[in-house]
Amino acid sequence: MNDHAVTLLRILRLLTPIEAQNRIMATPDRVLALALTAMDKQERDLFLNHLSQEKRRRVDEERTLQSRLSIAPRHYYAAAELLLKQLTGSAGEARPDTPAGSGTTTGYLRPISSRRLKEK
Repeated sequence: MNDHAVTLLRILRLLTPIEAQNRIMATPDRVLALALTAMDKQERDLFLNHLSQEKRRRVDEERTLQSRLSIAPRHYYAAAELLLKQLTGSAGEARPDTPAGSGTTTGYLRPISSRRLKEK
């Protein structure tokens, strides 16, 4: 388990079940799927148990889609940061430390292509 997973689980345990459900349900499916990728199944289920069946299905579909893509590590990091902000209630605050065009706030992921890797 990585540092983000430990922090996310610690914050989740501090919330009441209703607060946790409201904050997780308000998180975009793509952000949830990316943020939960580094967790093992048991840890991931702690988050997914707060979701409606429909949202859980969408998050699972998004995880399946993401497993077929080469996603830059910064997207996983940014998604974990967004989920952390969502859980702490600071998601609406400005993000001055985040470079424009990171892609996670809009839900857009730009997969890594072999051509782009060669250009860098």
